[in-house]
Parts: sequence; structure tokens; C-alpha cells
Amino acid sequence: MVIKFIKNRQSSDQKMSRIEEVQDVKTTRTAPSELSNQTTEPTLNSAALLLIFLTISCGLFSANVYYIQTLVGEIATDFGHSEGGAGLAVTMTQLSYGLGLLFVVPLLDVVENRRLMLFLAAVALLGLVGAALAPSLWWLFGACFLIGSGSVCVQVLVPYASYLAPRGYEGRVVGIVTGGLMFGIMLARPAASLAASFGGWRSIFFIAAGAIALCMALILRRLPSRQPDVPAKYLSTIRGMLASVRQEPTLRRRLFYQAALFSTFSLFWTVVPLELASADFALGQREIALFALAGAMSVLAAPLGGALADKGHGHLTSGAALFLGIVAFGLTLLPITNQWVGLLVFFIAALLIDLALTVSFVIGQRIIFALGPTRRGSLNGIFMAGFYSAGALGSAVGGLLFAQHGWQPPAVVGIIVLAAALLFWFSDPNNHPKESCA
Repeated sequence: MVIKFIKNRQSSDQKMSRIEEVQDVKTTRTAPSELSNQTTEPTLNSAALLLIFLTISCGLFSANVYYIQTLVGEIATDFGHSEGGAGLAVTMTQLSYGLGLLFVVPLLDVVENRRLMLFLAAVALLGLVGAALAPSLWWLFGACFLIGSGSVCVQVLVPYASYLAPRGYEGRVVGIVTGGLMFGIMLARPAASLAASFGGWRSIFFIAAGAIALCMALILRRLPSRQPDVPAKYLSTIRGMLASVRQEPTLRRRLFYQAALFSTFSLFWTVVPLELASADFALGQREIALFALAGAMSVLAAPLGGALADKGHGHLTSGAALFLGIVAFGLTLLPITNQWVGLLVFFIAALLIDLALTVSFVIGQRIIFALGPTRRGSLNGIFMAGFYSAGALGSAVGGLLFAQHGWQPPAVVGIIVLAAALLFWFSDPNNHPKESCA
């Protein structure tokens, strides 16, 4: 599928270059014309490298939001504060990221996209350097606010990639770059733990800052510029976000599905490290990091989700994703006494939950992008902000329940939430023609 996309891109680029010999064409929307603006002639390799770069960039920006979550204990010790006080650094990152989804991502529909990416990358870079050099906890709070604000760049990159895709291949392209996004989310915690075990908690922020600086250089050098087709006014775009929720039943439905999956995903990955570190498994931080690293392999299925959406199977696949999530939590409740068998069961559950979330996320973005081709930034902003809030709630509920009652209550909550979403899915078996994304 990727090769088809690249070949299609190369063919389109060659056609556009011939057209531009006759007349000067101002490019605003499609990838073929955008790529033809590059100083070098587009080739199969350059198209592939562009797709790879977008995918890796999505992973790096999304990971920025999650590094801090596994470092709270070391940060508290370093600054002489309680873990509760240090944990506010996580809150600042999440708060600024959520605000950015609502108020920054819609700028995709208002201003030139590459300039917006560079600005957000610079904000994230400033925050990462500030966190790495933070002399106090208050300084770290401010740095984390910048990290979250700038890292919403990932939610500019995804719809930007969909604009680059030829018609009929949007889902595949979104699936590929979203695979990078999900890798970033799932690998951030183990990467931070491993880096901290060798170089202290600040080391991951130095590494991330270097990676984002490289991204900025490549965005400036390699990404084609893109002006919105019909530039909107910012305030009207923000008002339109809220109106979209009221007016688009498909958007509400996708929000509900993804909120259920992301809240239970966050619950699982908040609680499972605590369960694996308990007396039942007694794993150390490096072993838990490797467990999370292995579980992240399920995001390789992201392009499959995009291809299914392109072919009109988004609705059926979404129901299957919700069912897989229920199965995953159900497996962890089986009465298993052998430690190694239990570890295997949790590993399978992690794969299923990660797979369900990734496939549903790709399908959801593909579907909502089709609802408004000229307002993908605002649609993506409200979509992400909605289920991201649900994820924060899932983490909080999971942590509280585990602290008081152990693993079983959080797992039961996960099953109940996903079962409710699946019942909602059954309430509308196939009457959303827009979800075919033809």
C-alpha cells in the first residue's frame, strides 16, 4: 500500500511539473502540486523519505508529552519535594497539551502550515531544554507547560499529511503517520525509564531536545509549504469547533468510541506497571520498560486500519476494536497462579489494547477528516481534545482504584466502559454512509 501511495505521488508530480511549464500554478491543497514546488525533481525515494520523516516526527512530538510521567519519583527526590508536588509537572504538561488541542491546532485552517509547525517545534524545544536545565520545581512546571503547548505540533502534522495524500489514499497515509504517533505515546515511558536508569531523569529531555532541533531543520528544508484552501478567521474557527459537535453525529460517535478506548488504554498503562512491580510479579523498572516496549509493537497495525477505512470498513472494524479491548481486560481477570503464565496473559492483553486503540484512532481520524476537507485542523482539535480528556480521567480512576483495591476493580471498570461503547456501536449498525470515506 505504501509503494502504491509513493508511485501515485511520483506520477502526479511529473504531471504537475509539465503543467507548470505552461503556466504558474499557485499550490494550496494537494500533495502532487506541493511536492512539485521542491527545488529538486520528485523521485520515488524523496516521496518515501517524506513519508518516513512525517511518521518519525509524529512519534517524537507525541512522546514529549509522556516522558515526564515515569520520572516523578526521581524528580521529587532531586528537588526535595513530595511525589504529589512533583506530579504537578505531569498535570502542567497535560493541561497545556489539552489547551493546545483546542486553541492552537485549529490554526491549521487559518495560517500557513509549515510556519505553524516551525513555531510549535520551537516552543517544544524551548520547553525541553528548560526541563533538562531546570534549577527548581517551579522552573520545571513552566518548562512542562511549554513542552505540552509545542508538542501539539503532532496534531498539525497528521492532517497535514492527509492533505499531501492523493485522493483514495488518505487513510493509508494517515495510518502510517499515526503509527509513528502511537509509537511515540507507547515508547515514551520505557524510553524515559531506560534513559533515567543510565543518565538521570534530565537525560531524556536533552535527547528529546536534540531530536526536535533536527526535526525543525528538516521541516524547514524538506516539507512543502501549504496555505489553507479558504483561510478561515480564527474566532469563527473556534466557534465552528463547538458547532461541529452539535451538527455532526458522526463526529460525536467517533468521539464516544475513541474516548472509551483511550480512557481504558490510559487506565491500563497507568495501573499495569504498578501491578508488574507488585509482589505477584516483582519486576524492576528495566523489565517493565521492556514489557511496554514489546507491547508497543501492535502499532504496526496502524496502516491496516487506514486501508480498511479507505475501503469503507471503518464501522465494522471499530466494533471489532471495542470487542478486543473487552477481551483484553477479561483475560487479566482469569484465575492464574503461575507467575510466567500470568505475565504472558498481561502481555497479550497489552498487545490487544494497543492494537484496538491504534486501529480505532486511525479510522476515526480518517472519517472525521472526510467530514470537512477545509477544516481538518478544527475537527482534529475537538476530536483529540475530547478523548484526551477521557484518557486523563481514566488514568486518575485507575490509579485511585489500584491503590485501594488492587488490579481487579480497574479491570472491571475497563470492561464496563468498553461494553457501554460497544452497545452504542450496536445501536447504529451501518447507517453512517460518511464513514465509508469513499
